[in-house]
Amino acid sequence: MISDIYNASLKDLGHGLSNVTVALDGLKDEKPALILQLKKSGTSKQARKTYKLTVEGAKRVRQMLDHDHQDEG
Repeated sequence: MISDIYNASLKDLGHGLSNVTVALDGLKDEKPALILQLKKSGTSKQARKTYKLTVEGAKRVRQMLDHDHQDEG
């Protein structure tokens, strides 16, 4: 599954997730939302979902990257 590949990459960087769905739901529930669920393929809870990063989400990612970059220097 694709999320397993991404989570493996995150684990390699020291940021693995115990539950990807819970993490994504938290990002959806923030105000303003950091991601949006665009579609769901299937009817089960485990159906494949497609997400989109919002403008606010992109700003947060930039802030985190800038913060990490400052810690290195």
